Amino acid sequence: MTDAAELWDHVLEAPDDRGRLAVLGDHLQAEGDPRGPLVALQMAPDSRAVRDAEDRYRFEHREALLGPLARSEHPSRVVWRDGFVAELELVVRGFGDDEAQMLAELAGRGALALVRRLRLVGSANYDRVVGQLLRTDWPLLHTLHLGPMSIGAGRLDLPLQYLFDHLPGLRDLRVEFPGELGAFEHAGLERLTLSAHAHQLWELSLDRLPALRAVRLFSREEPEGPVLDGALARRLSEVGLHGGLIGAWLLSPSLPAPDTLMLYDSLQRHRDLIDLQSQRLRGTKVVYPGSRSADRDKLLTPPEQSRVRRFERSDRFWEILRNGPVLTMRYGKLGRNGTRRQNTLHSAYQAASNYRERVQAKRDEGFVEVYVPLP
Repeated sequence: MTDAAELWDHVLEAPDDRGRLAVLGDHLQAEGDPRGPLVALQMAPDSRAVRDAEDRYRFEHREALLGPLARSEHPSRVVWRDGFVAELELVVRGFGDDEAQMLAELAGRGALALVRRLRLVGSANYDRVVGQLLRTDWPLLHTLHLGPMSIGAGRLDLPLQYLFDHLPGLRDLRVEFPGELGAFEHAGLERLTLSAHAHQLWELSLDRLPALRAVRLFSREEPEGPVLDGALARRLSEVGLHGGLIGAWLLSPSLPAPDTLMLYDSLQRHRDLIDLQSQRLRGTKVVYPGSRSADRDKLLTPPEQSRVRRFERSDRFWEILRNGPVLTMRYGKLGRNGTRRQNTLHSAYQAASNYRERVQAKRDEGFVEVYVPLP
């Protein structure tokens, strides 16, 4: 097979078949596509020399491989697998216009063809980004997370059924504050996580999600009445509830107990009620995971900043790295050790933000980033 479209179809039929990916990589390399050599590097037997060569290649061809992502200092995370982007995490700002344009450009480059997991976070409205997402073909996308799942961040006004209609391969969906809830229909969805206003949960029905096995529901309010009776009427493998929703579930004796019941931010009175319902919860594993927002800063303070980045201009250099809340910088004339300086900020999040501002300032001054080998 020599036709590019036929090769892509062949890969999509069995995306985990590395032999098919290798054939596609050879074709891309022959066509001058920068992903071709990356496929070969990531499929080569692992060694320090191969890792160094891959790291240098991705740095030197970052613009061709990732376009707008390579030019942006705003947080993002890319996970590569066999030469292609398998997972993408992106911070959405404001109304998401820049991020929507970014997704459109990446899709036009073919960079998103084999993405399996997509995560969008940030305090924003996700409608414009999701609108662009639904105009893109995602043949392998099985996990979509909208929001860091910290109460009060982000919202989606588009009907959730739009997502289900356009993403038939979806298996895991997380959404912060959807505009409306109702009776959703999807053949393959296995896990659903929702933050919602308590009154919205009256409308939630999961009867048309035959593959569903795990549901997690979060609300900032104390609900009135049996708001979960419709949503959780069928028995599931796992149910996760937050705050006041715990009491709503415990006070609805008709709801079937799942195999695992996860209670986030539970109060002592919830635990007392659990003790009183030992008969109902026989065979159920009850877990108290604490706060659900523990990983809020996972993407917003990317660990990639802990690697030294170096910028040069004329006869000057400037370096920076971040270790938690500590920024370490070194600067001076080329060929000399330069001056080392440390700044300690109040949090890793604040340090990450300051880090990005400093890097952008150096770029504005005409400094150009150069490759620094892995330590």
